[in-house]
Amino acid sequence: MSRVNGFPSAQWFRSNPQDPDALLGKARITFYQGEFSEAQAAAKEAVERRPDDFSSLFLLASIAHARGHRRQTLDFLKRAEKLSPGNAEVASLRN
Repeated sequence: MSRVNGFPSAQWFRSNPQDPDALLGKARITFYQGEFSEAQAAAKEAVERRPDDFSSLFLLASIAHARGHRRQTLDFLKRAEKLSPGNAEVASLRN
């Protein structure tokens, strides 16, 4: 994987669009750009490819939270917490 300043390069993302890390990267970028539907789709696909990935599940919870979907937020947080019990990020998003 080629890197620029410690991060995967844009070329790597384009060359590996189905890679769970690339999907998570796309989900994060689009989430921070406020494109919640696109972010959610990419994060869900990342979870389908790697179901036990805390970062993807937590991002799905964050997206649901940003969209005001409390029940979805809690469902994703429950799954994330099973992977990282006592995680402070999970606790702060839950409250």
